[in-house]
Amino acid sequence: MHGLLARTATITLRILVGLVLLALVVGLVAFFVIRGLVMPRSDEFGTVDDEAKVAKLTLADLPGAADEYFAGMDKALLLRPEPGQPYPAEIREVAAATGLPEEEVRTRAIKGQNMWIVWTGGNDRFWDFAARTAI
Repeated sequence: MHGLLARTATITLRILVGLVLLALVVGLVAFFVIRGLVMPRSDEFGTVDDEAKVAKLTLADLPGAADEYFAGMDKALLLRPEPGQPYPAEIREVAAATGLPEEEVRTRAIKGQNMWIVWTGGNDRFWDFAARTAI
C-alpha cells in the first residue's frame, strides 16, 4: 500500500510539473505573439510621415489657441490687466527684452501655456519632477 501511495504521489507531482511547464511555454508563446502584433515595426521608425505632413498642413493651418483657458494659473500673470493697470512685472520684463508689445508677450505666453498643459495632460507635478531630476 505504501508503494502505491508513493507511486501515485510521484505521478501526481510529474503531472503538476508538466502542467506548470506547459503553462510557462504557452505564456511565453502568447507573450511573443501579442508583442509581435502590438509592437510597431522597427524598420519603419523615422520613415513614416505624420498626419499633418501627409495632409500638407503648415504652421499657419495649426495656430495655437490664444483663449485664456488657464490664464488664472501661475499667479494669474496672464490675465488681462484691468484698464489703467500695468501688466505684471514678468510680462514687462520679457517685453523689454524682446522688443515685443506687452499684449503680444501675454498672448504668446497664453498660447504656450495652453499647448504645454495639453501636451502634458495637466500633469505638472510629473513634469516638474522630471525637469528637476533629469539634469
